[in-house]
Amino acid sequence: AKPRAPVPEVEAPLVADQRAAASKGLPEVEKELADARLLCAVDVATHTAMNWGARHDNEDRVMTVKHTFGAINFHTIGVLDGHDTGAASDFVSRQLPGYVERHLRAGLPVEQAYLRAMSDVEDALKKVCATAGTCVCSCTVAGPYIWCANLGDCRCALVFLEVPESAGSPTRVSCVQWMSRDHKASAPEERRRIMNLGGVVTNGRIEGLE
Repeated sequence: AKPRAPVPEVEAPLVADQRAAASKGLPEVEKELADARLLCAVDVATHTAMNWGARHDNEDRVMTVKHTFGAINFHTIGVLDGHDTGAASDFVSRQLPGYVERHLRAGLPVEQAYLRAMSDVEDALKKVCATAGTCVCSCTVAGPYIWCANLGDCRCALVFLEVPESAGSPTRVSCVQWMSRDHKASAPEERRRIMNLGGVVTNGRIEGLE
């Protein structure tokens, strides 16, 4: 059989590098969708699996929350990878969507809403759990827009599918767009940020954490 051509991979632009996306909030999205008469439907399916041996309970969690703002729906969808029990991943999966929604309703652009929400959830987590932590990769979907925010090394990919030629034809992938970058102390950009703030990175870790 003839080998298939590799699927193209691209990286989504950072919100900070796009002025229009950086300043966009729910009121702007609602008006844009109304003017263009655009509709958006979101279907969610989740699956998780554990390594052979089950050395500890599953610490992964998912978030799938539907919100309403005016005439539009928007969704918070994400995955979390906890460590030192699932206490942190469980807490953050239940709390983060609400904090994001609150700041978006207050009129903040999506980027700023996530920065505030992540900080709020971290402060709240410290009051209930001192040792457990979690990676989080969260997407907000509103109309044709998808924003992705991540802490840690959970990953998000947007997979573009071609329209099948007929009802019986297979669906093929046309492109994969990476929506997140691994947020680890060993990453060059993160290492520079930590060191500029006076931190120290040793063997790819800061205070024992990646």
